[in-house]
Amino acid sequence: MAQENLNQLIGRLHELFGSDEESPAQQRLMAELTRHTHAEGTQEEPDPKPLDTLESMLEEFEGEHPQVSAVLGQIITTLKNMGV
Repeated sequence: MAQENLNQLIGRLHELFGSDEESPAQQRLMAELTRHTHAEGTQEEPDPKPLDTLESMLEEFEGEHPQVSAVLGQIITTLKNMGV
């Protein structure tokens, strides 16, 4: 259930970014999320320490992208609830 919620939140980030060309910060955020979370059934293990990176990125996005920041905060909370 938590993995499904996480996938939905990541999908929401994609929606918020829209079809516009992604900024370098957006590309970095999505790359970090991909690096730290992998779809079920993959052989790769997620990075064991994603929260520090994601929390610092949350601070970067707060001013300019409040909706992205809110979703990122939910992702962080979900990861914490999963015991990551």
